[in-house]
Amino acid sequence: MTQAANASAEFTKVAVGYRHACAVTVDGLIYCWGDNSHLQLGSSGSGSKVPKVVPGIASARTIALGDYHSCIQQVSGTVTCWGDNSKKQINTSATKFLAPTDLLVREPVSSFGLGSYNTCMLYTSKTLQCFGDNSKKQAPGAVVGSFQTLSVGSTTVCATNFDSKVMCFGSADSGKLGSITVNTSTPTLISATLASSVSVGDGHACLISTLGSMACWGLNDSGQLASSFGFPSAFATPLVSIMGPLAVGETLTAQVSSAETSTTYTYLWKRSTKIGSGFATLSSQTSPTISLSSSDLGRYFTVEIRQSKWGVASISYVSKPVGAIGAAVRLLLTPTPTVSGTNKVGRVLRVIPGRWDSGVQLKYQWFRGKTIIKGATAITYKLAKLDLGKQISVSVTASKVGVPKVVKKSAKSTKIVG
Repeated sequence: MTQAANASAEFTKVAVGYRHACAVTVDGLIYCWGDNSHLQLGSSGSGSKVPKVVPGIASARTIALGDYHSCIQQVSGTVTCWGDNSKKQINTSATKFLAPTDLLVREPVSSFGLGSYNTCMLYTSKTLQCFGDNSKKQAPGAVVGSFQTLSVGSTTVCATNFDSKVMCFGSADSGKLGSITVNTSTPTLISATLASSVSVGDGHACLISTLGSMACWGLNDSGQLASSFGFPSAFATPLVSIMGPLAVGETLTAQVSSAETSTTYTYLWKRSTKIGSGFATLSSQTSPTISLSSSDLGRYFTVEIRQSKWGVASISYVSKPVGAIGAAVRLLLTPTPTVSGTNKVGRVLRVIPGRWDSGVQLKYQWFRGKTIIKGATAITYKLAKLDLGKQISVSVTASKVGVPKVVKKSAKSTKIVG
């Protein structure tokens, strides 16, 4: 551990950005150190391993840092910021990097927070305003609602309202908006739990309830969520199976039986040429179903699923393999035939059978109304006087060795004229 400043300095607050840090002394001075590529240390020059005093500030009270910008609130209530302004997270000036600049705010500020490239102000009127980068709807300007506390993550903002419930908006990545999966600028209720405070990070968030318990939600790839925080680290073990005919042209369906509630599933299908060999992942096959094509003949399939709840993912579960996939057990291409020609006595009508499976044999039967026209079994039919005022249609019977016959009938024509 490295001592950041000389022993004579006494600090009351500290904050950490992406590549820099700042601290407040008891005298209201600000020391900053680290990267200065965006003037986030408050003055020009290169980065510094030695803490540097931010010029012009001697009455700082609180501090917050974004990725490349820094803000403090002075004892007078003035909020002063410096550093990156590329997303207008400090003010509307066209200057990309700014030295310490007092923010022009609409009313007195109660507290504030900084995201990666946005800034949020909670005013004494309990209204909230966020400005800067709004690419994930984290800085929509004025925010609807009345709030008590505020926490700003990299791209998600959370606050407690006057019912002590946590409301969040911005990026929905990793389940940071609970069950909401799309970015939104509208504050969204996360939980019915009454909270005294909330804190948002890059991929997850936590709250402290009014009873003193803690709950967290969002990304859990490094174990940052635990069952003691209100979300299970171990899910109920599901039963995963594959249903459907094992034949080319059919559809296999992954079925999951689980006692876990309020859970979503992700799917990944895998295929192999042998039951005992490794299964190759079909990266494009991520739905609960998979359609079997001729390239799947003789192959075996398994499906892998994961359960997730508010961004907390379970371990993977894999079904037993099924297969081998056999040849088609039915005709796969069975189009409805159409009839071309002029509906007038003496004219010739022709069947347009459509595209059927290869190797099929087609037979035709013409109809006058509901009655079979005897002997009319060719691909064409010449309209006779008996057809006058009647409607004509045709059926197509398709046959192929090893599969059942299929009969498809065209729509009826308009009435035949003379």
